[in-house]
Amino acid sequence: MADVACPSCAKTIQIEDASLDQEYTCEQCGTKFTPASVPEGLDINATMSMGAAFHVPPVAQKTDDDSQKALIVGGIVAVVLIVGLLLVLLR
Repeated sequence: MADVACPSCAKTIQIEDASLDQEYTCEQCGTKFTPASVPEGLDINATMSMGAAFHVPPVAQKTDDDSQKALIVGGIVAVVLIVGLLLVLLR
């Protein structure tokens, strides 16, 4: 068994030596990491201060709500352009 600290929040977890190459998700902060990629010999305080260097923020996923908002904004822009074009042509 190996004690491995999360590279983001330093929560210590115990992992079987044979499982060090698997990806884990920290129960405390949600950071995904592979214990084998965390440098050995870091004490908890060093890991806490260097956590941001190892942390890769998740990529924001567009939701259906975001797509719907984009369609509404696009529709409003189209209507404004059409009304403006009509005003110019009717003068």
